[in-house]
Amino acid sequence: MGKVFTPFSNGTDAMCWYAENCEKCVKAYFPKDGIYPSDKTMKNYCSIGKECKLKYYIDWGFVSGEIPDKIAEQIGKDKDYGLKQTCLMFSDDEDDGYKPPKRPKKDPTPDNQILLFSDFDELVNRPIIESLIKS
Repeated sequence: MGKVFTPFSNGTDAMCWYAENCEKCVKAYFPKDGIYPSDKTMKNYCSIGKECKLKYYIDWGFVSGEIPDKIAEQIGKDKDYGLKQTCLMFSDDEDDGYKPPKRPKKDPTPDNQILLFSDFDELVNRPIIESLIKS
C-alpha cells in the first residue's frame, strides 16, 4: 500500500469527523437499504464518480486504522496530527453529486411501420433496377 497515515486518534474522533464530512457530502454513496455492495462494485462506483474515493478509503480506515498517505493529502492533512476539520473535496452543492449517464430514448417508431427511405426504396426500386440490368 505504500506509506500509510493514521488519520484519527480514536473511534470517537473518527465518527465526529465522518459525520461532519462524509455524511453531509453529496459525493458520498450511502445505500438506501444500508447494505453495501461488494468491494469490487464499490471500486467501480469510485471509478465512475458514484462514490467518493476519499470516503472509500476512510471507510476502510475504520477497519485498519490507517489510510494511504496520498489519500490523506487529498483529504487534507493537518500540520501536526490527523486530518483538517473539513475535507478538501467536501461539497454540499447538489450539482456536484453523481448523475447517472443519460440513456437514449427508445425509438417511438412502431415495428410494423415502413421507413420512408430505406424499406420503401428497397421494395420499389430493387425490381426496377434489376429489370434494367437484365435488359
